[in-house]
Amino acid sequence: MFKDEMRVLIFLYLVSITMASGKHYKLFVLTGQSNSLGTTAGGEADPTSGSDPADGKVAFFWDNVADASTSLGDSGGGWTSLQDQQGGFYPGSATHWGPELSLIHI
Repeated sequence: MFKDEMRVLIFLYLVSITMASGKHYKLFVLTGQSNSLGTTAGGEADPTSGSDPADGKVAFFWDNVADASTSLGDSGGGWTSLQDQQGGFYPGSATHWGPELSLIHI
């Protein structure tokens, strides 16, 4: 099965669970290039995202790619808590994090 098809199936599954349980969830799907990926090669003294006690309570799934054949890392096919993602592909970016942190902390 192709990755895009798998993502659609996961999305539909999550929607069906939400509708069946009557619970409400906020689901943010971030797509794009490095603006969405969040490269960390900006020269900051501390390129980590920092931490917030609430981060451990946020379900987070990621699958980052550079192109159709180059994976930048993923969450292992499952949900984890909010955290910096693997890096090392782009020069100077040991980790990746981006708009997901701003969205979660509002």
